[in-house]
Amino acid sequence: MIEDDALPPSVRIVEAFARYRDTDPLALPFTLEETIDTDALDALFAGGQRSVSVTFTVDGHRVVAREAVSIDGREFDRDE
Repeated sequence: MIEDDALPPSVRIVEAFARYRDTDPLALPFTLEETIDTDALDALFAGGQRSVSVTFTVDGHRVVAREAVSIDGREFDRDE
């Protein structure tokens, strides 16, 4: 579950992509907003629902957002 004091899922996904590509988040060749409504994504997790899972493709990579973020099957915990 994404905790109230945690970063929004949209920010965690961008940070995970930066780690995945070993680059700065601002150097990514895309913005998440080009693919998905980030406000809607963040709102899905705002209620603390444990069963929420969202899967979509960004820049050719499969992203799964739930408690952790997964990009092409590689898990990125918020503590990583």
